[in-house]
Amino acid sequence: MVGYIALISMVPTVSVARIMHRFSKEGLDGLKDEYRRIAGAVGSAYQKSLFAVMKSSWITTPIAMAIAQNYLSPNIWVVFFNVVYFVLGTYNNTLVKISRKQQQIEEKAADKEPV
Repeated sequence: MVGYIALISMVPTVSVARIMHRFSKEGLDGLKDEYRRIAGAVGSAYQKSLFAVMKSSWITTPIAMAIAQNYLSPNIWVVFFNVVYFVLGTYNNTLVKISRKQQQIEEKAADKEPV
């Protein structure tokens, strides 16, 4: 799931026009550099957000299971877990996007500061 989130977050930075421009100017070396840039961005997204997403899932799953076993009939467990993981997924996506936006703001501020 996090990989999918990381790839979707890359959409604004990956443009076909940019890739084709690099290919026309630099050939395969340009494509290799562009691939390294994209892979680095996805890798950093994994490092920064994967553990937080997994931790929230590890905490939420036993709690949701205990609630389902004690208070819900087995017929509605599927609906309950779908709702729980929908809320959890939305929460995790929001956290990842907020942290990514904050990182971009900090990078822009660092670029503007004179050395």
